[in-house]
Amino acid sequence: MINSSSLFYRFTLSAAVALLSSCSSMLFTSIDILRPAKVTFPTEVTNVVLINNSVVQSPDYGHTTQELNQRERAVNVPTDSLSIYALASLAEGLVEKEFFSSVSLEPNSINTGTYFSVPTPPEREKIEAAATRNRAEGVISLNRILVNDKQGLVFDQEYNLFVGYLEAIYETQWSIHFPLKNQIYTYTVKDTVYWESESYSRQRAMQGLPDRKSALIDGALITGEKSVNRFIPWWDKVDRYFFTSSRKALKAGMDSVYYKNWKGAIATWEQSLQTASGTMVRAQLSHNLAVVYEITGDIRQAKAYSDQSVEYLLSSFSANYDHLMTIANYNEELEIRLREVDKVNLQLGEK
Repeated sequence: MINSSSLFYRFTLSAAVALLSSCSSMLFTSIDILRPAKVTFPTEVTNVVLINNSVVQSPDYGHTTQELNQRERAVNVPTDSLSIYALASLAEGLVEKEFFSSVSLEPNSINTGTYFSVPTPPEREKIEAAATRNRAEGVISLNRILVNDKQGLVFDQEYNLFVGYLEAIYETQWSIHFPLKNQIYTYTVKDTVYWESESYSRQRAMQGLPDRKSALIDGALITGEKSVNRFIPWWDKVDRYFFTSSRKALKAGMDSVYYKNWKGAIATWEQSLQTASGTMVRAQLSHNLAVVYEITGDIRQAKAYSDQSVEYLLSSFSANYDHLMTIANYNEELEIRLREVDKVNLQLGEK
């Protein structure tokens, strides 16, 4: 499993180098936070194998074309390799993240059925055999990859342009197996990939679109890449806001924030909070302290100060709408983060 201390260092480092820019009476910074995966692997699962348990989609299913002023019509597009590309992209992404000690791939389908639209879980014997062959404690199975795509042409009257487009909606079903524990986790997800081409010429607008079969393969690669974040914790960039003004209580702490001196900002604002007059100023000070504590990784202390900020805000008669929404929305985000932190810690083997 990946070293959790190195992940936390990346978080604090990313937060420390974020640039600040002004926004009215607020400043914002972008920070990286670690989000939990959809699946929590047991700590003893250090090696996984990806297997293909899907049935190839029929080439005459799910593919349509509708050009300008014409009826929508069905077309044939081969999709026999989509599962292989999706699995290969997922395997590559998991290897790059180094979350598992090893990631193996068996791309050829083990499913001998014919119903591509109805996913069926792999047989237990095949799961155990794949795990044994690859010395894996966990098995990730792709049970279905289904794509519905439409290629079309429309006319943009505002810009006097023809717009060709291709939209592909992928539906994948995955099951995760832990043979030693006799546990199974299953989920289904949809991903949309879109291509567009513009031209004053109707023909060129359509010619600017990628080859349809190649495009669907690219879409399968994107779907596999997106699935990486569903199996392991992932980094998400979010914006956070500081209140600032010419008031000494707020300005002194912001001087420390500009230099990424988080301890200095905390000490200054906590001191100011004890002496500040006015509930709105106290609400803003508490909110700023919550943001700094989140940046330093102390989510629980951040939530405590955010709760305090909300309490001050509710008793204030001078709060404007933007400030109210900033504080309230951030409080809700921290509530979510508290639940996520426990889950991330579990996924990193810290609990």
